[in-house]
Amino acid sequence: MNAAPTPPLPPSITLCVPARTDSLHLIRYVVLHGAIQFGFPEEDAAKIEMATDEACSNVIVHGYGVARSDRNHPPLYIYIYFEPDRILIRIVDKAKPFSPLSHGDVQIHEYLKQGKLGGLGIFIMKALVDEITHQYSEGEGNKLELVKFLPGRRPRKS
Repeated sequence: MNAAPTPPLPPSITLCVPARTDSLHLIRYVVLHGAIQFGFPEEDAAKIEMATDEACSNVIVHGYGVARSDRNHPPLYIYIYFEPDRILIRIVDKAKPFSPLSHGDVQIHEYLKQGKLGGLGIFIMKALVDEITHQYSEGEGNKLELVKFLPGRRPRKS
């Protein structure tokens, strides 16, 4: 018996979830399975999932300063775009302005020698995806974009 064919992906997926840590499992699930269905190998899909999880965790915990509770939480928007050569994840929030790009690159050997705990989220995101951009505007909030190109599709730098 043959399995039913997988329906084609829409050009995009939009998630609006409460900015709570218990929303992260849904975000991870949708991103991982969307990336796999789009054509990424499981290893690359897991990288996209982890980078997205790290970005959303940072918004929830550091941007809004919330974790898990019964009170109302602001919305967190995740837009997933399936373009011909890449996946683009756009995370939009109304938390305090924060650009992960404003922090210098971590010198990992020095960091590890100092025995620090935590604080590697931005380093991890940069290592897992091909491009990261950030914009902040009054009224619209933070917009972080993570891009991962399909294998063999990344444009050459000129």
